[in-house]
Amino acid sequence: MNYSPELKEALLRRMLPPNNESISKIAKEEGLSEQTLRNWRDKARKEGYAAPGRDAAPDNRSTLDRLLLFRWSSSC
Repeated sequence: MNYSPELKEALLRRMLPPNNESISKIAKEEGLSEQTLRNWRDKARKEGYAAPGRDAAPDNRSTLDRLLLFRWSSSC
C-alpha cells in the first residue's frame, strides 16, 4: 500500500525526538502495522535522522542517535 509523503513525515515526527511516541501506540491509533512504522523509522535513520532503534528512553539511546541529535541540535 502506498502512503502519502505527508503522512509518513507526520508519523515520523511523532516517532522521533523530541516526541518519541511508541510505535505500538501510533500503529494502533493510525491502523498501520508496527512493521511498516519500523521500516519508515529505519529508513529515516539511514538517511541521517536520529531515530532510536527501539522505543528508547533518552538514557538508552545509542551512540549513533546521540551523535545525530547533537549534530541536528548544533545546526539549528
